Amino acid sequence: MFSKISYYRNNFYILSGTHIIILDSNANELKRINHELEVVFIKYNYLIDRNKCLYKLENLNLKFICTIKKMISNMFKDNEDIYLVDRFGDIYKIYESTVVFVCGNMCFTTGILIYNDHIISSDKYGRIKIYHKIHKKILNYLFLFNSPITSLDMNKNFIIASEINGNIKVLDLKNMNELTSHKIEDIKILKKIIVLNKKLMVLCDKGTFVFEIDVNGKLIFLKKYDFEMIDSIMENNNLLFIDIDNMLWFNDIKVLETIQSTDDYIGFLNY
Repeated sequence: MFSKISYYRNNFYILSGTHIIILDSNANELKRINHELEVVFIKYNYLIDRNKCLYKLENLNLKFICTIKKMISNMFKDNEDIYLVDRFGDIYKIYESTVVFVCGNMCFTTGILIYNDHIISSDKYGRIKIYHKIHKKILNYLFLFNSPITSLDMNKNFIIASEINGNIKVLDLKNMNELTSHKIEDIKILKKIIVLNKKLMVLCDKGTFVFEIDVNGKLIFLKKYDFEMIDSIMENNNLLFIDIDNMLWFNDIKVLETIQSTDDYIGFLNY
């Protein structure tokens, strides 16, 4: 899954070529950090550049951690532990100045979540695998879709997975049973889902949809933005997004005219 916008400790972080743009939570102050290479992935306060160098962002400084062997597809924070998964299915834990191997998937992995003692991953073949975090054993397989799971997210009650053609499935977090399914019509590509407590944002090629997730896992339509977003994040009811013309918006206010960004939601599946 691609990630070009992040939120950490009252700041938004936006990737723009070789720059990391820092915007405070009220969009009042904007700063930039320069890097010698293009930064291709950011989540929380961790980022990766084109040479697969992993950094931690501390204040306005980039702290080098290590160089990873393969480009990552996703990252997940479990309390104070950060886990990452590369495109070939290996799962690692960041530990001080290196990454430690946890377990492997043996296939292109698109997402990772952690719940209690379980590591939950999604892959290019529409499957979810559940590992024991300590023993590293595979506990269960779930066959959700016939095409890649492009996005995987969760809140305290549900896991939500999506495939590229607009299908979304909601699973019970505790027992992994499928509760509901939803199809977004009249789109070609579902790029990404973002769970925001009881709300779900769905980024598509024909616009962005917002749903409420009810107590039974049913998705209730709330609104649609009739324009395409490259990436988006919502915090404290504020929406920050990059539109398809590479403009950065904070709610309905244009913050920057041009972000050096590419809409590569299909490209990440082709490695």
